[in-house]
Amino acid sequence: MPHAGPRYRPRVAHQTPLYELALDHAERFEHVYDERYASQYGPWRPRVGKTLMQYLDCGVPSNGMLRVACTTDGCRYSFFVPFSCKRAICPSCAQRRSLEFSEFVNAAVLEPVAYRHVVFTIPKMLRSAFLRDGKMLRELGRCAWKVLRHGLATAAGDAMAVPGALLSRATAGDLMNPHPHLHAIVSCGAWSDGGRGESFLPWPPHLTGGRLEALFQREVLRMMVKRERLAPETAQRLMGWNPTGFSVWVGDPIEPEQTLSRLRLARYITKGPVALERMEYDNQNCLVHYRSFAQGRSRTATALDFLADLSVHVPDRGQHGVSYFGRHSSRSRGERRKAQLAPTDSSLTTRMQPPPPPSRKAFRIVWARLLQKVWRVDVLRCPRCGGRARVTAAVVN
Repeated sequence: MPHAGPRYRPRVAHQTPLYELALDHAERFEHVYDERYASQYGPWRPRVGKTLMQYLDCGVPSNGMLRVACTTDGCRYSFFVPFSCKRAICPSCAQRRSLEFSEFVNAAVLEPVAYRHVVFTIPKMLRSAFLRDGKMLRELGRCAWKVLRHGLATAAGDAMAVPGALLSRATAGDLMNPHPHLHAIVSCGAWSDGGRGESFLPWPPHLTGGRLEALFQREVLRMMVKRERLAPETAQRLMGWNPTGFSVWVGDPIEPEQTLSRLRLARYITKGPVALERMEYDNQNCLVHYRSFAQGRSRTATALDFLADLSVHVPDRGQHGVSYFGRHSSRSRGERRKAQLAPTDSSLTTRMQPPPPPSRKAFRIVWARLLQKVWRVDVLRCPRCGGRARVTAAVVN
């Protein structure tokens, strides 16, 4: 029979540099952590060790797999797909999560208006307070939202105007170094109800990153003093710094019809901390080389130092990386859905029950569509006869 297309070859997780690094040094890293790294990164978290062990099980056939077989009569072609770990540090699983998130956000959250990418960063001397405490990182996100809402409402001349925003809390820099910062997808304007119906007030041209930066600096320092993470006199001294060390970068508007740009931005703000194509592991000398394609820089770290940096990016149990604010909060979206489904005839005594809101589960990308989306390979097309294949069994250890 003619060859029907490229043959799918399941990924070999144990041949990646990150997997080899974790396999060689995960146990020793846990033993030496308190002595070498606790003073810099805080006490050892058992979740870090558990995550590394689960990552080592990712893509291993002995831990379970799916059998995919061709449905064409007479064709017995089949192959197996191992289970994944779904851990945040796993590059493959993180990519899948980013793709699912982008589809969910574009279809169920973002509205047909322009959006901007906004990045919030803080001075180096303050970053350790946010690396050691997930609650502080959430507080940093609330500070950024207060700045966005106040800045847009004030600049638009309507104190009641409310923008929509998604804030992603990131902990990794371009070289996989510990670097807590925030990525936001912000509506290019705010919604207002001035008594004449809802209207959208566009982003004022004079609202620049510099103006937002000054607001962000004051809000963060005020929050840290209130939480007793910074002395008032230190905060006062930081207010006089020039440059401040704080930064707010505001990107160009992304119009509603630029669907690919919206999807790409949503994927970018939720990407995993490690990019395998930028990493090299020298197992002879126990060194890791990591490159930055964007800035042309690189870093070399010992295997244990690299794992210490990686441990920072392991979230605590139940810790979510993205928050929804204002127009895009779950409550606001739910209220609009109810209003849209409410009967227009006041004589009706019964009201329609709104269907459940679209959830992240509804946008989970099945394994085959994920590979087709990323690698342009139709996995469920039999390479032997061109027929359709399907999952026929799950093999669980």
